[in-house]
Parts: sequence; C-alpha cells; structure tokens
Amino acid sequence: MIISKYIGSYDLCHPKEKQYYVVICWPEGGKIIDESWPEEDEPEIRDLPPSEVIELIAERLESYWISTRREENREIIAWCREYAEYLDTLWAQEQIDMLSKKISKNHKRMEDLKRFYL
Repeated sequence: MIISKYIGSYDLCHPKEKQYYVVICWPEGGKIIDESWPEEDEPEIRDLPPSEVIELIAERLESYWISTRREENREIIAWCREYAEYLDTLWAQEQIDMLSKKISKNHKRMEDLKRFYL
C-alpha cells in the first residue's frame, strides 16, 4: 500500500487555490481512492495506516454538500473497511521493506566510511 499526499492546483474553476490531494494506491500503482482538502485544512497522514487514512477520507466525503462521486466512494470505503486488517498489513510490510533497504544502505555507507577514513 502506498499513501501519498501532494499539494497543487487541482480545481479548474479556481486555478490559484491550492489543495492537498491524498491518494491510496496498491503497491503496483493502481489507485484505490483519493480525496482533496483545502490548503488551510492539510490532513496529517504521516505514518498512518490505510484504515486511518480511509476514515479521514470518509469524514471529508461526508462533509460535502454535493459530491458526484459520493456513492462510488462510499462503496470503496465500505470495501476498505471490510478489508482494513489486510490493507494495514500490506502497508506495514511495505514500510518494513522500505526501512530495511534504508538500513542496509546506511550500514554499507558506514562500513565504507570506516574502511576508507578510520
């Protein structure tokens, strides 16, 4: 699971207004769900598992007076809630894999520094 947050101008009617855009994707890149927030309401998603980000998205979705994607996104949110444990496990494994690679890379760098300079 990959959870990303971007800031940019995504509203064609108001191109000067910036918004935060949160996306949950499969590791292979296929999007599951996304949502946007005004710049002044930046969502804090750092280190949150998909189940918690889904709840932020669900809350945001229900805050709209009108949403053309409401029913579609409600179905996606229901599916994500049903499989929350599975999604969180995929996300945690992805996080562990990324951290393991960083640790390995940093360990190699430390060894090189010791070998060449100490």
